[in-house]
Amino acid sequence: MEVIFASQYQHYPLFRESDSICNEPDEAPRDLKYAKFRERWECISKDSSEMLFDELSPRLVLSGHTHHGCHVQHNISEGRTVHEYTVPSFSWRNKRNPTFLMATLSPNNYAIYKCHMPSEYTVMAMYFMSFVFLMLWLLNRKFRSQGLLYIKVSKHLD
Repeated sequence: MEVIFASQYQHYPLFRESDSICNEPDEAPRDLKYAKFRERWECISKDSSEMLFDELSPRLVLSGHTHHGCHVQHNISEGRTVHEYTVPSFSWRNKRNPTFLMATLSPNNYAIYKCHMPSEYTVMAMYFMSFVFLMLWLLNRKFRSQGLLYIKVSKHLD
């Protein structure tokens, strides 16, 4: 029987006490990082998590819901480890540094890439600078067409 790479995708993260074990650039802020999760509310219950491990035997779990990034290694029986990546919110409304994951999955392996969005301030500054340059370019064209920046010479030099 051929072993197939099993990955699990779900909205709620698997059971964990809190985000205190998370050490990612997009992790929860300090005041939220150590707040205890409520089972069946902010994460799946411990019993349900164990049942999912037993029934599905995933090698990779991708989850969300917490609005903050996290990478957790769940130690399961027989020394087996399952990696869980919690995908953060992809909105500046919920997170100052939104990120998204890109994954490459194969039957035997996987690779996870975390991609960071520019900060909202950077995007707004780029919009503002683009607007200023556009206005300067339009004013330059208008003044050139009216002959204010140069005088057109109609003589031909031989």
